[in-house]
Amino acid sequence: MAKVILSWVAQKLSVLVIQESGLLNGLEEKVNSIYLELDSLLREPSELEEFRGIAYDIEDVIDDLTLKSLATRRRSRVHKKLEQIKAKIYDVSRGPASYAFIPAQPVEEQNIAITVVSPVID
Repeated sequence: MAKVILSWVAQKLSVLVIQESGLLNGLEEKVNSIYLELDSLLREPSELEEFRGIAYDIEDVIDDLTLKSLATRRRSRVHKKLEQIKAKIYDVSRGPASYAFIPAQPVEEQNIAITVVSPVID
């Protein structure tokens, strides 16, 4: 049972470290250290009950880190959207002159054949 909990905690921690490697500098060494200490606790049957509490504490830390990471990404997305809105406002404020339209020129009368296309298929 304890081995299953340890492998679950280790797996969850490693996924977190991989996902957030840019944001969590130095966390990998701490995670490995905690993993090794927990692994040694498993060898002591008397420590298994304490181990369960530690595993829950680790899960709380992982959840906190995940929520902070999501908040950071959300802020980043909001920032990008605001920049896009700002760019649209700038484009609109410049008006039609910014679209670089080519002025219309009069068309001279020419002999243009009129083609009729029949929608009937043979």
